[in-house]
Amino acid sequence: MCSIGWKRLDNGYLVFKSRDRYPDEKIRNRLMEDNEAVGFGDDVFPGMWFGINKKYGFAVLTAWGPRDQPKSGSPEENFSLVEDALRFGISPESALERFDSNAREKGLMQAYNLIFADSEKAAALEWAPHARRVQFFDGMVVRTNDFVIMDSLNLPDMHSSTSSARRRNLDYIFPTHESPEEMKSLLSFHSDSNPHENVCRHDYAKTIASAFAYVGRRQIRLFYSLDRSPEERNYLEKNISTDYPE
Repeated sequence: MCSIGWKRLDNGYLVFKSRDRYPDEKIRNRLMEDNEAVGFGDDVFPGMWFGINKKYGFAVLTAWGPRDQPKSGSPEENFSLVEDALRFGISPESALERFDSNAREKGLMQAYNLIFADSEKAAALEWAPHARRVQFFDGMVVRTNDFVIMDSLNLPDMHSSTSSARRRNLDYIFPTHESPEEMKSLLSFHSDSNPHENVCRHDYAKTIASAFAYVGRRQIRLFYSLDRSPEERNYLEKNISTDYPE
């Protein structure tokens, strides 16, 4: 249960993720970085839930999809597939193809929304065990936990209702939010009229981590809060020098 998004900027791109979990789940989020990739993982599960390839400058973000798929294995088993796609891809398209191929080969049984993006475009992948669709964007895209292209797979329940309301609200407010302070405001957003629109959640799930990054050709600026609600605004900042091909 998460919210993810991408926006093209004049000098690169902006990506974000807020991570929602159930209150009784163990959570140990951490920053992960080496010469190939930088991102965030959870010590409970292998892999990254959000990452950037430092050599080629593309990012991968992940969120659960609809809850109507049969469960098999860990519900976070896609984290290792995200990290694999980040490390062995050279572009959003090749990373997407690698994730898709590995997910089919391993028999991934959860439904997922993923965004594969660079400074030119974003590919939004809706993945389910027996269906998958991709849509490309050149300006902005957000996803939560419902499907947009494959909307027939959504269930008419509270999970889908809160997800679609949050996504529509992000579609409305993300275009006007770009600076670090504006992004902190977006990720801590609470609706006065409809709690389903809350980006920072306090319902049957809780927002327990958030991160956003400005990715340019020579620098990645990371802002992240990994151990508490984003409304506390306790973001750490990390600047990473890089130089990837045009």
